[in-house]
Amino acid sequence: MNDAMMAPFGKLDHVGMVVRNMEKALATYRALGIDSFEPLRLMVFDRKLRGKSADDFKQEMRMGQLGETRLELIQPISGESLHKMYLEKQGEGINHLGFRVDSIGEEEARLINNGFLLVFNGKFKPDGGFAYFEREENDSYYVEVVQWPSNLF
Repeated sequence: MNDAMMAPFGKLDHVGMVVRNMEKALATYRALGIDSFEPLRLMVFDRKLRGKSADDFKQEMRMGQLGETRLELIQPISGESLHKMYLEKQGEGINHLGFRVDSIGEEEARLINNGFLLVFNGKFKPDGGFAYFEREENDSYYVEVVQWPSNLF
């Protein structure tokens, strides 16, 4: 495989799922014996959806450990967001695969240079950020690169 196209990240950090109702989703996972979902509270700013400001939406997020990876549950609450648009178009399900990176800026540039389209991104306080990409418009799921804030883990 061409080195330029190899993933700059080696391990899947999480699988992002969009849900209509967080409590129903949590009940389903509890029934499967998975009860480790913690609220994911991040200070996020400068969010952009397809290049336009997107700081006016709310959503509930939970992160649960599943073996070596994690499952992120996202319920849109209000405002326009990538997750709400996905839910309206495709329904509940896998929204993205999230890969942890060391430098969000470097990986954003690298993916753009390799033909990916940046669709949603933002910054965390005190540091880090996230970026969602699609290879072609209307992909069935997104690829996310995330540099978690240093005070999170």
